[in-house]
Amino acid sequence: MDRDFNAVSASLGALYKCTPAWSVVSNVAYTDRASALYELFANGPHDATRST
Repeated sequence: MDRDFNAVSASLGALYKCTPAWSVVSNVAYTDRASALYELFANGPHDATRST
């Protein structure tokens, strides 16, 4: 049985200087965690990994 997964991570940020004293900042992030050992090697179906 081959097990393959991708732990994705992404980030995007922007800064706009209105004046020397004020600025507006915006951030967007996305992450996905790697499966834990007890999820990867579950004996039977496991909801978190959608394995059967």
